[in-house]
Amino acid sequence: MKKKFTYIKNLIFISPLNFAFICMLLVIEIGILSFSVLSLVPLVDFIIDPTLINKSQITDVVINFLRYINVDPSFLIFASFFVISQIFKALITIFINYSILKFKYDVLRKINHDTLNLILNSNWNFFSEIDYGYLTNTFVKEISNIGHTVGQLARMFASFTQFIIYLSIPLFINLNLT
Repeated sequence: MKKKFTYIKNLIFISPLNFAFICMLLVIEIGILSFSVLSLVPLVDFIIDPTLINKSQITDVVINFLRYINVDPSFLIFASFFVISQIFKALITIFINYSILKFKYDVLRKINHDTLNLILNSNWNFFSEIDYGYLTNTFVKEISNIGHTVGQLARMFASFTQFIIYLSIPLFINLNLT
């Protein structure tokens, strides 16, 4: 088990800036996902009760914000908040997927470069004793598998973060009902 974590740590440190950037995007995604889920509450409150007499605390905060900027609460305003939050959520998800692929291919590029340097700096005995099919398979297929694994680990990390967010928001809204 310790070897697996060491291996994952080594893969992360091949491209630490890209990994840090993905982590930063995940933190931004936390805010956008929270806003996205919470933007649904005022919309539902307005659909259930257009007079907003029995509104939730979240709707009350949104109404106070709208009054602060001199906007009357309406279905269109609440729906606009929801749609805008969904657009931002989609954009950040696309950007996170792009960053994960960039991280994956940066790791692949560095592994390919290092492996090729090791092969080219080998002595002639290495080439006379090794099976060319094995060498080609290792260089092409196995390094590709490593890249696929790195991409899947990054996606798993992002999905786990999203899961925690989606689990914590209902707990924050109403612990007893959740």
